[in-house]
Amino acid sequence: MKLDIKIHNVKNISELEVELPLERGLYAITGENGCGKSTLVACASTLFYHNDDWFNNFFGKVENSTYIHFTCGKKTYNWDYNGTWQWSGDRYFGVKGFFEGSLIYGTRFKDTSYNKIRNLRDIDITKLNATPEFVREHLGQILHGDSNYYSNLRKLNKRNYKFDGDVFFYEKNEKLISQFHMSTGENLLISLLNSLYYRIKSNQRQKEYTILFIDEIELALHPAALMRMVAFLKDLAKAHNLAIYFSTHSIELISAIKPQNIFYVERYPNNRIDVINPCYPAFASRNLYVHAGYDDIILVEDDLAKTIVDKIVYERNLIGQRLVLVQPVGGYMQVLSLAADATKYNLLGVHTSICVILDRDIQSQAVSFIEKRGLHLSNKINYLPIESLEKYLRRVLYTNVDTQLFRKLNTFIFRVKNLTDIIKEYDLDENAMPDDRKDKTGKRLFAAISEELKNREVTRETLVNTIVDYLFENNTIDIDSMVNVLKTQLSRKSE
Repeated sequence: MKLDIKIHNVKNISELEVELPLERGLYAITGENGCGKSTLVACASTLFYHNDDWFNNFFGKVENSTYIHFTCGKKTYNWDYNGTWQWSGDRYFGVKGFFEGSLIYGTRFKDTSYNKIRNLRDIDITKLNATPEFVREHLGQILHGDSNYYSNLRKLNKRNYKFDGDVFFYEKNEKLISQFHMSTGENLLISLLNSLYYRIKSNQRQKEYTILFIDEIELALHPAALMRMVAFLKDLAKAHNLAIYFSTHSIELISAIKPQNIFYVERYPNNRIDVINPCYPAFASRNLYVHAGYDDIILVEDDLAKTIVDKIVYERNLIGQRLVLVQPVGGYMQVLSLAADATKYNLLGVHTSICVILDRDIQSQAVSFIEKRGLHLSNKINYLPIESLEKYLRRVLYTNVDTQLFRKLNTFIFRVKNLTDIIKEYDLDENAMPDDRKDKTGKRLFAAISEELKNREVTRETLVNTIVDYLFENNTIDIDSMVNVLKTQLSRKSE
């Protein structure tokens, strides 16, 4: 199930539609500063926070005809502004959640006024209560890899000191240290964990989806702590059936999320906004310099292309003494944009060569994109002897069926609901579509295939490896042409 969100004229977003999965798991929303990701998260949160202060604090003054519309299945939940915010739709929408906002309007700094903090200087230790084990243990585990690090962590009885939220203390060298005198990372993480504790403590209706939004999750955390944070959130999502979305710039966090769960908000020069999903971490982070030390970096579109190129490089012993990285980036526009940035800003250094290999079916679009954007690449573009994974599967499983591959996939992967049934359902849907809505990209068919993979707990990697093995075993693609391209690339001398 997915949550469809349509946003019109909210802050820096003039028009945007995005679908967010509600299945449990960890999802990243990323993009450059000012692209609109925080606004997207705040708009999404109006699904479960909708008082006047919330709208005024996050969106300020808006124009008439501004709206935020939600659809989930056949249900709708709408906010429209015409002098005031007005709600319409289904009262029981079936989705609830929680939002931990930015520094200004989130809970992490809401009690940090000097007047309030002064009240803590002579704290009465008898006014402190035990801290929930959830907060204490996870604070120590994430920050220090030790769940008992904050064994003496305590919580203020806020009624006695007029605080809006909970305030924490821990003992160090026989002194009580308030949350506001801890490090910034400790301070922010305690508030976040406390909010999560209250969220998961509340009873969930069995048929409801629960979605959590966390803005600017990585503030003031060490990279090692960030990785422990990812592990913690993944376990939390699984244990409590949560879809957890966080906005971030962190390379460590983005790299830990699978491409299907990364949503990249891209703002174009004309202020139009798109959300790229799936998005590979290399494009989301724009951070090729972390690969310093490689002699060659080969940019490809997806994991099918990567697996094919890797197999050719290693099975034909083309590497020699070179260090080579094959990096999937996403669609051809992302690959070309990243390659141009790497060339323009010398992200790789003078001794690393960059090579672009795109899917064969987009050659004319790639040439047009380069000319339109005025991109400059260091090497010519090469093309794989195969189209994208989605288009390839639609061709060999539906349009022009490869019976041998069809049987192989049924035998080794689709053992419960087989491909025959999946294709029958897809065919009925395809025939019901008008010509201009036909699934030419293969994305709808692949979505049906992916859903069955998920139900069977089979990874996408397993599917890709099975397909690539079949391609090589049966010589169904022109391997020799790619061998020659890669030989030329990998035999060049370092400059």
